[in-house]
Amino acid sequence: MHPKALLDACTELTRLLLRFEHPADSMVSKYFRDQRKTMDLGPRERSVLAETVYNVLRQNYASSIWPNPAPVCASGV
Repeated sequence: MHPKALLDACTELTRLLLRFEHPADSMVSKYFRDQRKTMDLGPRERSVLAETVYNVLRQNYASSIWPNPAPVCASGV
């Protein structure tokens, strides 16, 4: 699969998940089933897509819990 097509698929799947209408794992599974005929998603592409969107969700959740992380002191103290 071409990297641009993979990036487009990742963007589309992330937009679907960030609506928070259904559980993320069921949305990812449904997306892969729906795209089976139209896109050539092999196991590596599915893995990359799933890990990427789950990381986006984790980062989104982490930033909502800790909106202002503590500054790191340059001296290490």
